[in-house]
Amino acid sequence: MAHRGSKSDQQFIFLVRTGATVCLGLMFGFIASIRQVNPQVDFGFGWDVIAAGLVGGFVVWWFIGKIFSAAEAADAGEQGKRRGPAYWTIFFTLIAGGITIAGFGLAMRGAEESKISDVAWGSIMAFWVLSFGGYIVWHIIQFLEEDSARGEAKSREEAEQRSKKKED
Repeated sequence: MAHRGSKSDQQFIFLVRTGATVCLGLMFGFIASIRQVNPQVDFGFGWDVIAAGLVGGFVVWWFIGKIFSAAEAADAGEQGKRRGPAYWTIFFTLIAGGITIAGFGLAMRGAEESKISDVAWGSIMAFWVLSFGGYIVWHIIQFLEEDSARGEAKSREEAEQRSKKKED
């Protein structure tokens, strides 16, 4: 993937890809290390943990590359038949979420039915709480961006007024 942006853009993209690869690769390895959750949580380390981390990291690197290259193509107007960045982001999110749920589901094998329903309800509640938190953070960011834009516009107006006064 050839990046057309500036050197700082290229460095940022590399940093994002590397950070996401390492973090999510470790998460996939952690999920693979869960052996059982009932009656206590047991972890194990083996080839499957290493393979899950490496394969997961490779897949994350590939997906992040697809997302950025699709965004670059969209910015350059080269969309054509290529899928956009939103498609790749949603696809990546669904794949990562599915792998995470499958990993925890496999760890729940042999658990009592009442424990499974408790974990399911706890997961649903955690999802809603985290979704609400994300929604709040998104609105805070929107507010700060609007406030920043208003501040910049006000500063520009004041600078224009000062320059007009100096001209007079």
